[in-house]
Amino acid sequence: NHLASASLKNQAAQETLDSAVDVGLAVKLDKKSSSEKKKGSKDVFVRVNGEEQWYTIDDTTDGKLVLESISSLNYQGLNGAAMKVARKFKRALTYGVTASPEFKIANLIRDSIQAIAVGDMSVNVAKNLKQGWSTTKKMSSEIIQATAAGGVFGDSGYIHGNDPDAIAILMADKVKQENILNTNLKLKNWWNHYQDLGARLENVNRQANIQQKLAKGDNLLEANFAGRDHLDFQRSGAYEAVRFLTQVTPFLNARMQGLDKMYRAFEDPKQRAQMASVILAYSAASVLLYLYMMDDEEYKEAEDWERDTYHLVKLPNTDVMVRIPRPFEVGFVANMVERGVEQFANPDVEFKVWRERLQHGIVHTLSFNLPQIIAPAIDIRSNKSSFTGRNIESMTMQRLSPKNRVKSYTSQTAKGLSHAMSAVMPEGSALSPIQIDYAVQNYLGWMGSTGLDLVDLLARPIMGEPSEPSMQLRDYPVIGRFVREAKGNNARQITALYDNREYLNTMFADIQQYKANGEIAKYREEMRDNRSDLAMRRAYNKAGLRMSRLRNKSIKIGKSNLSSEAKRDQMNRLSRQQIEIAKRVIDKFKPKGR
Repeated sequence: NHLASASLKNQAAQETLDSAVDVGLAVKLDKKSSSEKKKGSKDVFVRVNGEEQWYTIDDTTDGKLVLESISSLNYQGLNGAAMKVARKFKRALTYGVTASPEFKIANLIRDSIQAIAVGDMSVNVAKNLKQGWSTTKKMSSEIIQATAAGGVFGDSGYIHGNDPDAIAILMADKVKQENILNTNLKLKNWWNHYQDLGARLENVNRQANIQQKLAKGDNLLEANFAGRDHLDFQRSGAYEAVRFLTQVTPFLNARMQGLDKMYRAFEDPKQRAQMASVILAYSAASVLLYLYMMDDEEYKEAEDWERDTYHLVKLPNTDVMVRIPRPFEVGFVANMVERGVEQFANPDVEFKVWRERLQHGIVHTLSFNLPQIIAPAIDIRSNKSSFTGRNIESMTMQRLSPKNRVKSYTSQTAKGLSHAMSAVMPEGSALSPIQIDYAVQNYLGWMGSTGLDLVDLLARPIMGEPSEPSMQLRDYPVIGRFVREAKGNNARQITALYDNREYLNTMFADIQQYKANGEIAKYREEMRDNRSDLAMRRAYNKAGLRMSRLRNKSIKIGKSNLSSEAKRDQMNRLSRQQIEIAKRVIDKFKPKGR
């Protein structure tokens, strides 16, 4: 698909330049003059039958736009050694995330809603899925035609996008896997088939749109452009800063193109009406679902990041919570409408929650984040997950040496690596097992987490480690993404307790510093103004200590010789005790500064 795209780009460039000649914005050079001419900043070429064909662009505003457009089609800049390394980090996470079967299913759900908002196609989601699936069958005439015309993407869309290395990587990959007779490539071939399934799911709605446009009488070019334009991974704009960010930040370009597509759909009067209808209907459904669930105790425990990412539906008379992925751009709008209704429906929710979720949505739902090469490292440095908002390590853990900072579910691999680092690195500079797990998961995504799980599975018997707790719904591959126990092992109240405790302890330390510096007037003023908050500090620290003891008990149970089922039952009970402690403190004590 990348090769077909490159050919189409060259053809598009030639047609654009010929059109520019027709309207006087460019001059086509003959072979003699083009071979003698010193090429300048206004000169560009395309290849016709393998030979360079040169044009000189007129130095006017319109001519500059033509030159910028042509130059952007096959942009090869920002390709130094540092950029190549930074792109590898971005590519590793993107590959690790998109390889997950959970991602592929969730992405299909999100795309199916997003597509009917921004595409000129049927709003019948079931019809689109059926039509798209039937016409994306491998080697069908429809998918061959769409691939050749550039209307659909292969499995490299999210991974490579506008990456200058894409064609070289894919060509090298194909040479290794298809053109050499080697019977040891069965696993790679199986993996290729799996990735082809992912590409098919990615293209289902594109292909449905293409077929519907053709049925309306649109020509092949228009129909395939409509399919590709759902989310064109290879678009990036012309600004160097944007090109840089999209090449080093996972999913940023996909989200930017999604926003751009929504904006262009809004500008189109016909599509605007359909998009408004879809967003209105989806937002109404989101609000009704919230009103249905708002009084459920387990729903109230759900963390804000989870509610932003999924619709949560508790199945009646069960302990099962279903998680339905929200689409990105349309889902973000609906979530903010839902959060707005929450302001009126729930008197305990302050306006700052709406503001915080808006900020979180802009930064994470829309993937405006730091370059991948440094993002997880900065999270570890600040001890805060930028996605969930949780502390990576608790304050109590940070008093321990790095190798002893573990949780009940910390991988054996991370423990081993941390001990090895502690043996050869200066004291206190090694990563803790918790930090290693976090780094692997956030640099390599699902593939990193799965790799740790597989290594642990093989290493446990060899190391003589006791059995792990029995699996719960959330632990099962694939289905754990979409269902979990309603009574979770974490809750927003726990996150709030730790955040408030950190806030109160920082306030207390600042006030004590005024006293130590001899700023007595300032010390007394702060003590007076924050008297009520400081009075809560003891309750928060006491609760944190009790929860730390419960976590230590959970770790001991995990190391014990109890049966897997007994471990799971006791660890769940301890988790629920922590949540109840947090609930009581949060409900009773609320710092005014928070």
